Amino acid sequence: MTEETARLDKWLWCVRIYKTRALAAQVISGKSPRITRDGQTMRTDKPAFKLRIGDTVTVMRGRQLFVLEVLNLPDRRVSAPEARTCYVNHAAEEEQPDA
Repeated sequence: MTEETARLDKWLWCVRIYKTRALAAQVISGKSPRITRDGQTMRTDKPAFKLRIGDTVTVMRGRQLFVLEVLNLPDRRVSAPEARTCYVNHAAEEEQPDA
């Protein structure tokens, strides 16, 4: 049985967190801890970390925080509505005011 995986930089680009795959790779390879996967900081010379369904990815893009639970691993860049079905952003839930 093979477990489905995807490169972290490609997934961030496919689900439209970053505009280009090169930018996603650059952020992962950067000096500041902007991306974590299941609590592990993603800072390396190689942005090819394998991502699986169920992983949680924390991304700091500018001042915006994303805490993304991976639901789907698309093999190509998808439309914005389809991209939102590939993850659940738990940070958005935390920021909502109490009703």
